[in-house]
Amino acid sequence: MSKWKTWVVLVVIFLAGGVTGSMLTLGLAPVLMPHHPPGMQQIKKFWLLHLTQRLDLTPEQQAKIEPILTEAGNQLQTLHREEADRAAQIIGQISQKISTILTPEQQVKLQEMEKEMDHDRDRMFPGHHGPWDGPPRGPGGGDPHPVPGPEDAPPPPPAPDGPPPKP
Repeated sequence: MSKWKTWVVLVVIFLAGGVTGSMLTLGLAPVLMPHHPPGMQQIKKFWLLHLTQRLDLTPEQQAKIEPILTEAGNQLQTLHREEADRAAQIIGQISQKISTILTPEQQVKLQEMEKEMDHDRDRMFPGHHGPWDGPPRGPGGGDPHPVPGPEDAPPPPPAPDGPPPKP
């Protein structure tokens, strides 16, 4: 085979590999590395669309099925919260047991590690509590690490000397 044919074959193989890799990345990325899990509304809409397409549902059937999917979603969210709370309890117990074995310096480091994990989790999943936190605390059982809102912003700096600014 001549040199130019060899180069053409290598270029074709390279391009085919690039296309294949891109397709696999696009196809598997949502499964392997979801950036944000779909919300219950998205899942419900997807499932209703899937059922509608596969079963050729009428609008009347869709209207009757939608509340069933809503109720199932509510039940699944409750189950998820209960399981997350149970996992938090187990991990909290593990942390306490491990802490009794550690020196005071190691206990401080363990607490720092837990705070780092809380911080990382809060950045990735704002509004969710994690297993190191234990169940939600405080009045109303809110998130122990709430995401700051506009009401938490610091007050504006004092105005410089002179007349107040006009709105």
